[in-house]
Amino acid sequence: MKFIIMKNILHYFAFVFCISVLVLTNNFSSQELGLFEFTDESGCPHNPNTTVNVQPSNAVFSAFSTQGTVCYVHNLRFSNSGWNTSSTIDLNEYNQFTITPDNGYVLNLSSIVVGNHTGSATTVNWFLRSSLDNYASDIYAGQTTNDWAFPEIFLVGFTNISAPITFRFYVTNIDSDASYWRQDDIMVNGTVSAAGGPVTWYADVDNDGFGDPNNSEIAVTSSLPNATQTAGDCNDNDNTIYTGAPEICDGLDNNCDGTSDEGLTFLPYYVDNDLDGFGELNSTAYYYCTPPAFGFSDNATDCNDNNPEIYQNVILYLDIDSDMYAVGEGLICMGANPPNGYSLSTLGEDCNDADATINPNATDIPNNGIDENCDGSDATGGGVDNDNDGYNSTVDCDDFNPNVYQNVTVYIDNDMDGFDNGTSTICMGATPPNGYSVSSLGLDCDDFNANANPNASEVCDGYDNNCDGNIDEFLGTIYYVDTDNDTYGSTVSAVFCSNPGVGYSTQSGDCNDTDSAINPSATDIAGNGIDEDCNGSDAPLINVAPDAIDDFGTDLTQDGPDGSINILLNDTDPNGNPSAPTNGVGQFYVDIDPILPGVQTSFVNPLDGSVWSYDTQTGILTCNPADGFAGTVNCVYTLCDPLDACDANPTIVTFVVNSSTSNNQPVATDDDGGSLTQDGADGTVSILQNDTDADGNPSTSSGHTVDLDPITPGVQHTFTSPIDGTVWTYNPSTGELSANPADGFNGTTSTIYILCDDQGACDNATVTFTVTPTSGNQTPNAQNDFSTTTLNNNVTITVLNNDSDPDGDDLVVTIVSPPSNGSVVVNGDGSITYSPDNGFVGTDLFTYQICDDGTPALCDEATVTIIVNEISNNNAPVANDDSESGIENGVNVLISILLNDTDADGNPSAFSGHTVDLNLLEAGLQSTFTGTSPDVLWSYNSTFGTLSCDPGQDVEGTVSLTYELCDSDGLCDQATVTVTITPSTAGISEESKIFLMLFPNPASNTFQIVSNEEIVSIQITHLNGEFVMESESSIVDIKNLTSGLYFVVLKNKEGKAYTQKLIKN
Repeated sequence: MKFIIMKNILHYFAFVFCISVLVLTNNFSSQELGLFEFTDESGCPHNPNTTVNVQPSNAVFSAFSTQGTVCYVHNLRFSNSGWNTSSTIDLNEYNQFTITPDNGYVLNLSSIVVGNHTGSATTVNWFLRSSLDNYASDIYAGQTTNDWAFPEIFLVGFTNISAPITFRFYVTNIDSDASYWRQDDIMVNGTVSAAGGPVTWYADVDNDGFGDPNNSEIAVTSSLPNATQTAGDCNDNDNTIYTGAPEICDGLDNNCDGTSDEGLTFLPYYVDNDLDGFGELNSTAYYYCTPPAFGFSDNATDCNDNNPEIYQNVILYLDIDSDMYAVGEGLICMGANPPNGYSLSTLGEDCNDADATINPNATDIPNNGIDENCDGSDATGGGVDNDNDGYNSTVDCDDFNPNVYQNVTVYIDNDMDGFDNGTSTICMGATPPNGYSVSSLGLDCDDFNANANPNASEVCDGYDNNCDGNIDEFLGTIYYVDTDNDTYGSTVSAVFCSNPGVGYSTQSGDCNDTDSAINPSATDIAGNGIDEDCNGSDAPLINVAPDAIDDFGTDLTQDGPDGSINILLNDTDPNGNPSAPTNGVGQFYVDIDPILPGVQTSFVNPLDGSVWSYDTQTGILTCNPADGFAGTVNCVYTLCDPLDACDANPTIVTFVVNSSTSNNQPVATDDDGGSLTQDGADGTVSILQNDTDADGNPSTSSGHTVDLDPITPGVQHTFTSPIDGTVWTYNPSTGELSANPADGFNGTTSTIYILCDDQGACDNATVTFTVTPTSGNQTPNAQNDFSTTTLNNNVTITVLNNDSDPDGDDLVVTIVSPPSNGSVVVNGDGSITYSPDNGFVGTDLFTYQICDDGTPALCDEATVTIIVNEISNNNAPVANDDSESGIENGVNVLISILLNDTDADGNPSAFSGHTVDLNLLEAGLQSTFTGTSPDVLWSYNSTFGTLSCDPGQDVEGTVSLTYELCDSDGLCDQATVTVTITPSTAGISEESKIFLMLFPNPASNTFQIVSNEEIVSIQITHLNGEFVMESESSIVDIKNLTSGLYFVVLKNKEGKAYTQKLIKN
């Protein structure tokens, strides 16, 4: 290996090291290390402490000078500013460079070469020393006596240098009248190698400095990702996990000691079933180093953990009559406030807690037989005995009824079953009347039913016979009140021995029993503030981007009034359709020039000069075509909602500007030249025979021109295909086009020619030849497939349906790479059955191969994509109508019909498993349909979800087709596609004389820009305008693009932009 310090160290350094074929101590590849400036940015004099570091593989170079005042680009020099003119070395005056090997590597230095010397000194003595002996001895000592010398080689023989080594140049005896002296082209020869030979390297995927001990190799240098010589990573996909890492609370073993979360503080948490912030009383503690996210509390004090309104045990006083005097106390489970009949405090003991007029603070009424003030006796006073029952009026509670005389607090027992319904003070005689009792067995739950009391046996009669709060427990069925009859009841329940019928349900959970649309089985409508599914909250509103639909304005007249159209009328948004005004705060906004930054309401189309303006107050877009223009004008706009969600697909507004002038566009028709033999004779076809022009069919004398290479100025009659090398030649005298395929080529070769009339109106057509290989066998063509299935269900894919063999050979199917999440079996008919792994949901892939039985056998591969969905209720797709426009006898009209179709289970796309049928009257899927009156050919490309309309010759007006869109479960919808064909009698403007196309299109690996314009800029974008790539060549390499639909934006040298659609296979 050579280390070279090139001209030279003072102002510029270049370090180059390369590997000699004789060096066997390492396998480093050669590399040039570049040119580095040594002086500071201010120029001269340079900073003597400036260093330059150069980093080759496994070695570091640095250099600086301590002397010099004049700066030159190419010299390692001493200047005459205080330089050493004596014969003794000044150790403080030198130029030096240092080589430092990386840790674990050694240097083996063989020689140092000084390429030449130059300067104004007549003589100079110079010396080369190293840091190995602290610059004490000379590696070289010599004298230069002229301004130039041939290279001098100095053997150093330093080996196994594992520490930095520095070399210094010293000078003596320089002429005092000289201005400078220098050395040029200094080179160090040697090698750098691992000190101990190969070492063990470990992959460090997560780049945390610690490698995976299970992914290692022994080598001098390693090809493993982020290779390190330090092992100790027990999870190389997480950079928080390695030996010695700080332990964090994540349930993982961060420091690789075999234990997770050790050394962290774990606190107790308790189950909180009712989520009221209080854990279940005396429940089991669970310890966590971070608080659990849901369902736990840091305390265990909830005395009723199934009711969020009750959570604390509090000592309460029984005060039924709420007079602040109590008859007892107890520990009660309560919420924020005591239940009825209880109080947090008391003024004392009550002698009758059923009557608020009786308490120690009441006034005792004399002789009424009632001790109102709870002092143990009724107050006395004088009186008479009116009813002669032995009790005077001062104590007789009814002195005019001899049967009663005393007020007694008795138990109310209406059904006389021995259980009471509370107490009451009545005026009575010796015994209480019916319905009352002086004793009680306890509280009755139904005092008007003698069969219902705490001692009764429960029978199934719709009553709580045993007064335990449950009706017909263990005897009937619990039914919940279902007021709205949605099969879900409220929390109010009852037990019935038989079904009570309407208004009851066996399941509860209805959070609003007055609305049948609200229950646990309902679908929650996002963002409406209503909890339809009773899960405790409304589903969050998911903002969905608006869907803007292409617009077609009423036809305009050349140089006539402007056109206008309300572009918002057919646009939609699931969160609320757009309407004017727009572009304000909280409103939808429309941008009619998405390429420019910001939101634009005006736009000048560089293709046709049309001026567009958008009125934010009305939603109306106005088009002012350029003076003299006739043809089709377009404007692309982007629609966004107030939350900045935008329609990802560009929306096109189209006006057709009609003209009264009479020139017609010629019509060039594709030609099939037939078959050629590989390396055989050239092919020839008369391309004008099937071309037409309403003003006079093309011929060799009609004034029409044929151009094979529009990119090259002028009319070109020869063209060499950059794709397959075929040489094409057109003979204007005979109208014949010949093809000379490249040597060894077989397959299909084609080219495009441009046919123009004498007024500059043009059309294009494709000429194709099929070149058959001399072997007679051609490679089969395998196409990618797509299918869907549901959880744990197999699906069979008939992969050969879209595969083919040019020779018609039988094809054999084999599996190249199996799926990652399932298994596949090739069936006898060539179909493949895919079985997903148990429980797998998602996307899976496998690759298969088809081989023919030709000689030799040829093969091709394709990929099958399977989407395994969860089992759910399927929704039917929604197909929406489409409209587009074209020009009579012009190019085919291409419509992406799936872009505005929807499906709640996944919107239709070329990869969603949806199918399109163009002919509903024929069995099976029909991808083509030929209409009559007028004659129109429709064809559907399932790979890209595009419908092509070929109106045929001289068709104008409106043509339409109805297609059927079906999902993988067989649910379908229909929509109509309408194409308006404009007459081609419009005058030919200068813009319409511009020819521009992409060939081939669709394209797989490359396509060519074909145009009579000089294109200086080529950019490819997604349909939403996002940049993808650019090219400086008219032949664009797109093999790295994924399959799909793109925009190709082209600009000419005047800055005009043109946009074409490209289909990537």
